Amino acid sequence: MKIFAEVKKFDRNPMVVVMGFIGLCCCLASSCYADIANDLKPIDGYVVKVGENEFVIDLDATHGIEAGDIFSVMGPGEELIHPVTQKIIGRLEEVKGVLKVIRISDGYSFARPIGEAAAIKRGDRIRRFSALKAVFWDYSDTNRPLFDHLQNTLPFLTWQDYKTSQIERPPKPSPLVEQSAILIFIVQNNILEIRDAQYGLLRKYPVGEASAIGRAGASTHHSSVDSSAAPLSTTLTTSAYEKNTPSIINYGPATSMAQLSDNTLMAELLKQNGERMLATTDGNKISIFGVFNSEQQLKLLAEGKIDGYGKILTVKWWQPEAGVMLYLAVLAWTDDKIDSTVFKFENNRLSTVEKGLDSILGSFDLDKDGRPETLLSQNFDADSFFGRRIQEMYWHNAQLKQKNITLELPSKFTVIGGLLADLTGDGKLEAAYVRNGSLWVYSGNKKLYVSPKQMGGSLSALTYKVDPTLLDYRSTSVFFEVAPIAVDIDADGRKELLVVSSDQSAIKAPGLMTTIDKSRIIVFNYEKGAFVRGTVGEPVDAAIQGLGADGQQILFVATDPGSLFDQGGSSQLQILDIAF
Repeated sequence: MKIFAEVKKFDRNPMVVVMGFIGLCCCLASSCYADIANDLKPIDGYVVKVGENEFVIDLDATHGIEAGDIFSVMGPGEELIHPVTQKIIGRLEEVKGVLKVIRISDGYSFARPIGEAAAIKRGDRIRRFSALKAVFWDYSDTNRPLFDHLQNTLPFLTWQDYKTSQIERPPKPSPLVEQSAILIFIVQNNILEIRDAQYGLLRKYPVGEASAIGRAGASTHHSSVDSSAAPLSTTLTTSAYEKNTPSIINYGPATSMAQLSDNTLMAELLKQNGERMLATTDGNKISIFGVFNSEQQLKLLAEGKIDGYGKILTVKWWQPEAGVMLYLAVLAWTDDKIDSTVFKFENNRLSTVEKGLDSILGSFDLDKDGRPETLLSQNFDADSFFGRRIQEMYWHNAQLKQKNITLELPSKFTVIGGLLADLTGDGKLEAAYVRNGSLWVYSGNKKLYVSPKQMGGSLSALTYKVDPTLLDYRSTSVFFEVAPIAVDIDADGRKELLVVSSDQSAIKAPGLMTTIDKSRIIVFNYEKGAFVRGTVGEPVDAAIQGLGADGQQILFVATDPGSLFDQGGSSQLQILDIAF
């Protein structure tokens, strides 16, 4: 059974082939221009905090901005007075300062000024890539058509004319002496680079000969901190988006195997000695079940609680050594702080071995044997919850210790809602994680893919005070997503990526649960440098709070989200047979 959509073969008629090639080039050119227009499109926001040499703006990655993006700070300019009536008919805008984004958090970003910043105030309106001077350095002297297209595509920039830019360009590309608000468009060796005045790389695109831009496709959304920029593929695809139209793999509806305790907020499946183990939490207690496929039943093996009255948010299986001890890492929130506990599961009993840990714990299978042997800890960050410091946990003299990891992980990786697996078939581990409604896939620090905001959707959520010591405190919310899984579901020898997606209500408020109308399982396959997307099975009218699979079945825990003001309803373990 073929799962993913196929591309139809080209007609062998020579005229059709020629016309198809011309159409392909035109399509690619239009696509590339559209990519540039999207990457540099104006985005409006506001300055929310003014510092000595650092400002906070009210935009983050969910708005489409990236580190390195440049914003003009707009202020009122000259009044426009009607020559006859002498009435004020409007006012021009002027740029009172320029900010460059240096790092992005959840809900806001930090920026530093370029040039004078004394006039920038809290509440000032900002606009990305607008009212900036733009120069075009053409080192092949053949790209005047490209310059004309860029002028039309980016009319909100103040363009220096082509001839002047060519006269004033340096012998070879280099930073400008004047540290001004200038974007530099550089074309050489069939590459278009967009840099700031300090020569920091903002974007990079392949272009064809004589400005036949887009002939090799366009790589989009690359951060200025990624000096490698985009892969210069000669295919129709790009690494940033999906290839082909989605295919729906309908195995029929999933069947309910067993009823679980009401309001299962998070579940974790593990295959152990040929049978599956299921750990769940309703936020108050932990339950361990045995999933016996031969008998098609679920058996409660153990229950446990953390010390105190904290809210349990996630559960993660951990087995450092094959066939030896099995542990369960539990993340909770108690007294305005992280409160993680590690339980030992032995003889159908849960016993506490470590408690009161102040880090976020998640387990991973790095040696590809199906066993989550690696436990990673992530520090808590008050602003974004998930900090940037990630270390490995290990036992030493019966105590849990931390050590540095050798893995190269993206800065926004989360040990909850994250996966480390070989997704491209290159023998190396890629990082995939769901955060802020999007799926992100990285190879080291190189972004391979980011999805639209359609992924995730979890009932496990927390609203907390960023700084509880302040009387005028600020609250923020975080959702704990079900981690993607990697499994070969079509028996072709390559692992596919399975991710939960959901239709969520637009009504959200701090302290209220997310309402989820439907959930589905999305499957991604990596083909020829791009991720091909499909859907497995039929949607369910519930929130998927746990996911596991092998080549025969997909298992998931589905919880009725209930109403906007309650904590969810009934939960079931469901099975989707995918054997063929």
